[in-house]
Amino acid sequence: KVRLPEVSAIEIILGIGISVDRNTDYQNRPFAEVLLRKTIYELYESGYISRKLSVIDIGSWISDNSIVWSNYLSDTAKVIAIDPSRDNIAYGQNLAKVNNIENIKFVQAVCAHKSGIKLDFDGKIDHASFKASTTQNYILSNTIDEIVAEEDLTIGLLHVDVEGFELLVLKGAMSVITRDLPVISFEQHISKENVNDVT
Repeated sequence: KVRLPEVSAIEIILGIGISVDRNTDYQNRPFAEVLLRKTIYELYESGYISRKLSVIDIGSWISDNSIVWSNYLSDTAKVIAIDPSRDNIAYGQNLAKVNNIENIKFVQAVCAHKSGIKLDFDGKIDHASFKASTTQNYILSNTIDEIVAEEDLTIGLLHVDVEGFELLVLKGAMSVITRDLPVISFEQHISKENVNDVT
């Protein structure tokens, strides 16, 4: 069970505030991605993934996976929750605080195959699809390898949900993948993306 951040009656009535929107999204999450959650749970319960290894959750959004997976870990292992949205990161930090979870590191970033790429996005930053920027309003990319190197962690699970940017994110994690051989889970929209490129 996960406790959600408290919101005021005014926020609820007016429907405003980060926590109001994210709490609503969070309450619906137990009914989404059920097979993914069951699979990851079984991988930990069976010992296939060691609880002493850390997790990368990129595209962490409202931290619904990060919060749950942090409870699977032991020793110094932690979840690195990566998302481009400042609001998503702030909500995740608040959620971790409310639930007394201290083994999550939140990182606001967009990752690709190399760092320093100028990226733009479609939609809202809270749930965006990224592409090479043609404007002056861009975000610079980072890589999974660089983020993990700063933390000096060994990765047991790499979960990638980045709205079509999965292949480039994985290319930027090749050092981690080669060194740690983590279990990799990723989301793809098979009706419009080439799954074979990633697998």
